[in-house]
Amino acid sequence: MTALTQDQSEPGQGRSHLMDAAVAFGLRVASAGLVFLVQVFLARAMTMDDYGSYITAWTWLVMLGAFMPLGFSESAVRFVPRYRARGRHGSAAAFWRFGLRVVLLMSVLVAGFAVIAATAGGLLDSRVGLIMLIVAAGLPFLAIDNFLEGMARAHGWYRLTSVPIYVIRPLLIMAGCAGLALAGIALDLAAVGSVVIGSVALVSVILMVMVVSALRAAPRPAAKDELTGSRWIWLKASLPLMLVSGVEDLLIYSDVLVLGAMLDPDQVSIYFAAARALSLANFVYFAFFFVSARGFSISNALADRSKLQEAVWATTRATFWFTVLAVAATLLAGPWLLAAFGESFSAGYTVMWILGAGLIARGLSGQSVELLVTTGRQREIILAGLTSITFNVGLSVLLIPHYGIEGAAFGTAAAMVIRSFMLCRAVHRSLDLSVVSLGLPSLRFSAAG
Repeated sequence: MTALTQDQSEPGQGRSHLMDAAVAFGLRVASAGLVFLVQVFLARAMTMDDYGSYITAWTWLVMLGAFMPLGFSESAVRFVPRYRARGRHGSAAAFWRFGLRVVLLMSVLVAGFAVIAATAGGLLDSRVGLIMLIVAAGLPFLAIDNFLEGMARAHGWYRLTSVPIYVIRPLLIMAGCAGLALAGIALDLAAVGSVVIGSVALVSVILMVMVVSALRAAPRPAAKDELTGSRWIWLKASLPLMLVSGVEDLLIYSDVLVLGAMLDPDQVSIYFAAARALSLANFVYFAFFFVSARGFSISNALADRSKLQEAVWATTRATFWFTVLAVAATLLAGPWLLAAFGESFSAGYTVMWILGAGLIARGLSGQSVELLVTTGRQREIILAGLTSITFNVGLSVLLIPHYGIEGAAFGTAAAMVIRSFMLCRAVHRSLDLSVVSLGLPSLRFSAAG
């Protein structure tokens, strides 16, 4: 527990954020390998229709799970590091308790509404109804995971949530599905959905115990009057961030959702396999996303503008060049990665090239989203995200009938280019900071001091 919760980037400790990102990336790479094995196993063990329906259910679950924390998973990295830097530990503890209650209430209400809708609509015996029930059952647990991940990032506990969420959870899913297969139980949508829900729930319980144990020594909250006022501040700051995190996830998964509505499940399966094969390159962005916000927040709280600018450039250089390397390596291995899913999945190789170009374009904007979040400029993120989603969905609807899954990939790549341009422009206009920096990353840089 100590190794997982050690604060790895307090000012003066001398450990670079690049090294923290390397730890996060290493864990994500391990997770990518595990998830890839899980997806290969499921693609081969399930029918194409069941596998495509499973992908649709998981996509809806992840996308809705991004909205359920109501922005508290993002506002945690804005408020908690600032409170701790200024010695307001009681406020940090109060934020944790209030945020957890809000997330639990919201996710349970939405899950209950989904169950009622499936029941009242007479969908319980249909594939759509089963997808709705799977999403409803997993939603509260995934919402808690997202909030706890935000709290861990806010405290600098970069490994605390990564190990349970990105390593233990896919292991549990693999073990559960393999156990069912060995027992002679067919891996249809209902069976795999049950395993996924059970795994997500178990990891949520483990994660909650770990976070509560790490926070058990936190000081008592501030006085009731001060806390009441802070609650309104937290809500007002968090609710717009709900749109930020939700729009970001919707941008990531909108192509799969559009494909699911326009093409057969087998085509969705091929597209998803191609996107999953690129997960190594995708995790580069999220590795630096995981560690950058805290450094931005501390530099901003200390009003150190030169340090903030250097932090922005450093994260952009690292994000961009490591994304280029990861995309190149993944594309070289692409034919073998796709063949692992099955012979028919090789049709997704062109999709990998198109999506890879989009990932490189996204890397040019570095960690602009986290910078805008920690400085309270969430409106710019929402505008960039909604514009990108509109282009993505619009282009996909136009191109899919003519070019199939390649059309969806082109729409997604074009949306990433538009998003990067708008984010860089927003940072320059609102903060007078530049984002794009193509120099090689420095191993000695530390964003938090």
